[in-house]
Amino acid sequence: MSQLDQDELAGCNPDRAFAALLPRLGPQETRSGVLARWRGALAANSAWLRWTALAQLLTIGVLAAMLSRTEPHSYRALGATAKANGDAVVMFKPDTSERDMRRILQASGARIIDGPTVTDAYILALPDGTAKAAMARLDAESAVTLARPLAAQER
Repeated sequence: MSQLDQDELAGCNPDRAFAALLPRLGPQETRSGVLARWRGALAANSAWLRWTALAQLLTIGVLAAMLSRTEPHSYRALGATAKANGDAVVMFKPDTSERDMRRILQASGARIIDGPTVTDAYILALPDGTAKAAMARLDAESAVTLARPLAAQER
């Protein structure tokens, strides 16, 4: 600090400076005065506050009742697999393109519902009434290495 700064600080009395500033600020409200004003406002609006609290509780109750009526497993994340039962399992040669797989499945009317599994197999849903014909089309494809129904009897 310079000599000038030290001289200014030595001559400054903070209490005297605050006392000189206080009249210019005007009347100050004490903390108890602020609390009293809030209590008065709450007392004047107590009926309104009670109705507001009651409305909030009723809203929460209605929402809780609505949520308890929904299916317990109605939400499923995007990465969760569907636990649908498939009709057949199919495996393709490793060099089969995705385009060829799509062509083969569309020609047989099959739809992939799960997969690929650890063994690179796909679980298929077959069209109702034509499952035997769809299995025959899948077996006839050279890119298909395995096509088997999952049920003992085909539909």
